Amino acid sequence: MEGLSANFKHFLHVAQEKLYGACAVPCPGVMADVAGVLEAAHFAAEKHKAQRRKDVEETPYINHPIGVSRILSHEAGISDLSVLQAALLHDTVEDTNTTFLEIEEKFGPEVRRIVEEVTDDKTLPKMTRKQQQIEHAPHCSHKAKLVKLADKLYNLRDLKRSTPKAFSVSFYSCRLVRRSGTRIFPVGIPGCEWSSRHKCSHGKTTGPAIYRKGSFRLTLIYVCVSIYHILNIYKDITTIV
Repeated sequence: MEGLSANFKHFLHVAQEKLYGACAVPCPGVMADVAGVLEAAHFAAEKHKAQRRKDVEETPYINHPIGVSRILSHEAGISDLSVLQAALLHDTVEDTNTTFLEIEEKFGPEVRRIVEEVTDDKTLPKMTRKQQQIEHAPHCSHKAKLVKLADKLYNLRDLKRSTPKAFSVSFYSCRLVRRSGTRIFPVGIPGCEWSSRHKCSHGKTTGPAIYRKGSFRLTLIYVCVSIYHILNIYKDITTIV
């Protein structure tokens, strides 16, 4: 729980800086935003309290939504309350017994809409869900794209930090290759480059990084192609803020 505490404290510190700015005494509106972020964090922590990440350490799952919100607030400079709340809540409906109606009643229709846009239909087979995410990404709202992109970036970095138990891989980093195979952009993890030999079923070109297991390869391709479709450009997260 020590890692969770440090991560959460940093998240709150960054959120405070973004929301307070240079004001010595925050105005009532700012205080309301801080309260809203804390309420969403508490709600998500309660919903995910029995869940763990798939890394070797089995870290608390709540680290993930907090980390996604941290990327948005710290790296992208996002202070929009609905986006930060949606980032904290983005897996609650998909992975817990939470309903969209519950989200709307507690956090409003805007947050519900964002969460709904980034939530998979768990009644579908896993690969079908992933394919739908890729196809759906370009048509998401701007706010949903922000949450989804931060989610993918967090997962990529987490793969490098601690390979999931199910994977036996030698992984260092990845870069996304443009369809032509001539341009690449970094997604936050410096290191090895991709080739452009692999074509996914939807026609976009990607390439394998360093891998040994097919499941890892598919995961990496899915995450990177999702980022490609969300951005449709070759720059970092700040370009879509």
